[in-house]
Amino acid sequence: MTKIRKYAVIFLAILMALAAAPMAMAAGDVAAPDWLKDAFEKGGNLTLSEDVSFDKASELVLSTDKTLNLDLNGHKIEWTANGGKLEARARFAIVVEEGATLNISDSGTDGAIKALKGTFVKVNDGARGIANYGTVNIKSGIIESEYAAMYLYANSKDSVSAVMDGGKLQGRYGVVLFAKKASFTINAGTIKATPASIEGGAISGNGSDGYGDTVITINGGTIDGGKGIGIYHPQSGKLYINGGEISGCDGVQVKAGSLEMTGGKITASGVAAEPPYESDSTETATGTALSLLSQGAPSSNYAGNITAKISGGAVLESKNNYAVVEAFVKGSTDVNFKSLSIEGGTFTGGTAALSIVHTDGVTLTGGSYSSDPSDYVDKTSCTIVEKDGLFTVKGKAAPIVTPVKPALPDGTSDDVTAEIKPATAVVLGVDTTKSAITE
Repeated sequence: MTKIRKYAVIFLAILMALAAAPMAMAAGDVAAPDWLKDAFEKGGNLTLSEDVSFDKASELVLSTDKTLNLDLNGHKIEWTANGGKLEARARFAIVVEEGATLNISDSGTDGAIKALKGTFVKVNDGARGIANYGTVNIKSGIIESEYAAMYLYANSKDSVSAVMDGGKLQGRYGVVLFAKKASFTINAGTIKATPASIEGGAISGNGSDGYGDTVITINGGTIDGGKGIGIYHPQSGKLYINGGEISGCDGVQVKAGSLEMTGGKITASGVAAEPPYESDSTETATGTALSLLSQGAPSSNYAGNITAKISGGAVLESKNNYAVVEAFVKGSTDVNFKSLSIEGGTFTGGTAALSIVHTDGVTLTGGSYSSDPSDYVDKTSCTIVEKDGLFTVKGKAAPIVTPVKPALPDGTSDDVTAEIKPATAVVLGVDTTKSAITE
């Protein structure tokens, strides 16, 4: 064989090998299987029978007014955020349109929806799990993401909602409410934040104008802010804590809206800091279980009007700082705090139980504290009892009045038996035969 023919044969063999080899897909071109896309388009019931992975954006969109009952069945849906520029809904593995309902469960073990880090790189952003414009109900299963497990976005009816009765959400942010009148309730399950610093949290709102009137209800479950905040509440909404366990470097931080806590436990493990607190405009590190912070002017994005009411068996504990603090964020001068009412609960702080800058709106009529709360108690109506290192505030008991039976002479009965009739009027010293005196 000549040298030229030898090279020709080698070249032909290489061409044949290349032709037989599958072409590598470009990043962002791997589509989800048709059967999975059809289920999201048409709704109905779907039980996964295999793992699925893809990296093409905007593949799984649950159509308007459709309901999909998705059973992960121990399998995984994995979407990798590939592409140089992903905006808006393209950053999410799944989109739930307005009017649509996605019900997620897992009849197997470790079934998950994952939004994985890919070639998409953006500061303070990344792969996200679910964009919810409708309704999402989570019974079981895992939703895990690089940036945020689930966002609640505005719809035309101001009716976006999500409910957790189990399962797990995990990401730098667990749940973000980014919509007017958005509603989120957790009855059971786990929300775990994985931020590298205070900027991240398990549940978070947005303080910008137009994103208020939210309702967040914690009835149970575990809310773990990790190195961030358990619950960050900068919006003019309502936060109800009736149960569950909330933890983080900071437990719960309120910069606007109202808090009502009747049960549950908040624990903070962050480093102690003193007011005024430093902030980069979002989450603020205080190391406290509950921080009520005035930030910016009333005309700014933070609407303020902060109110808090704590009662029942609520437990607030900071390992290194205060259980409850009310203060300014550094550079802020307008008081956005309105009132704090404590009727019950247990408050334990590594520094002290309470630190309140503006005491005018504070009312303490109950609760047990790791330090003396005398500065915040009206002693004319309440008393403080110290026992076993706790100072308990109690309302003063009203004096007991015991009726005293009058003493009667011996032999005298207190029974009245005689009939008493009205006496006839008699006018003394007046001659009734004469005319009446006139003047």
